Order: sequence, then structure tokens, then C-alpha cells
Amino acid sequence: MSDLKGEIQVRQALKRRALAVDLTGIITFQEHERWHERMFEAMAKDPPAGYRRTTLEQCKEADKLLWTKLSELTRGDVKVEVGGNRPVENHFNQLCLTPDVLMLLQPLPLPPPAPVDNRRPGPYDRDDKGKGKGKTKNDKGKKGGFSLPEGCVAKTGDNKPICFNFNWNRCKRSTPGKRCDRGMHVCFKDKCFKHKPFVECTHD
Repeated sequence: MSDLKGEIQVRQALKRRALAVDLTGIITFQEHERWHERMFEAMAKDPPAGYRRTTLEQCKEADKLLWTKLSELTRGDVKVEVGGNRPVENHFNQLCLTPDVLMLLQPLPLPPPAPVDNRRPGPYDRDDKGKGKGKTKNDKGKKGGFSLPEGCVAKTGDNKPICFNFNWNRCKRSTPGKRCDRGMHVCFKDKCFKHKPFVECTHD
């Protein structure tokens, strides 16, 4: 079943297997096909809410387990007895109804939905378009989802943080050259640090 694609190809292959086994006389074609019908009925059945349909892979695992158990139960006992009794077929029919085999044909739960981020944006949580984003710490040159322009730094030469909003002329929490709760009000162009926003500074 692993080398076949699609339910139709698998169904045809199983029918050929049933015919081959019937020729040996150990299991009749009708009894073998009854098991195949049970597998395909499981795939066609509508699952309960929150569950997905039984898959072809599940049927493969159930069929594999059934035949593994059958081989363990019928070692040296495969001949048809006088009177037409078929020991292999008897075990086969019983295994088709065992809980551990049928359990593999049951619908499985759907995966849980992806979690939703309901955090409120922080003071630096803005992208290049000015839209709020979740507060994060990224690679050097980024803070809170905000990308520094090329050649700019996040701290002054004496390692003091720089206010990003001031450089876009958006912060009124302090005066130029002073410090607000977000950082120094200086140009964040590397080695400039003038008391002007980046968007107004000439960087001379």
C-alpha cells in the first residue's frame, strides 16, 4: 500500500491480494474483501466535530497490524482441515474485530489552532510604516520591530540609549540633547549625535 497513490489504486491492489489468497485456499475472497470494505467505510464516514477523517495511512497501519498478528497465530497451521474448516480464515475474521486493530481506524483529533498574540504594542513596537507590532528584541540595528537606517546606531558613543521616536521627530517628552524615558534626544547617525532629529540633521 505504501507504493500506491490514491484510493482507487489501493482498492484494486487489495482486490488482487484477495484473489491471490483465495487461490491458496486459506482465506476466501469474500471474507478477505469484507475486511477491505470495513477499511474504506471508515475513510468514508463523516468524523465527529473536532476530528478529521480516517486516512489511508491509518488503514495501512491497521492492515499491517492485522496480518502481523495473523502470522503469529497461524505458524504451522495454515492447511484447510477435513470438512473445509480454514484455521487461517477463522483467526482472520476474529482479528478484524479486535479493539487494537479497529482502534487504528478511528478518526483522530484535529490539531489545535495557532495561538493568537493579544499583547499590547510597546513604545518601540513599530514597523517601517509606523504600524504597531509586538515588542521584541531582534538583531543588532533593530529594536521592537523597527529597522535602523543604514549607518545609524542604537546607542551613543558613551553607551547611552537613543530615543528612536525623537529621530523621526515624534517625541516631545524631552528637549533636544536631553534624555526622555526612551533615550537621548540626539541624532542616531553613527558618530554624529547632534541635538537634532535624524530627519532634520545634516550630519556635518
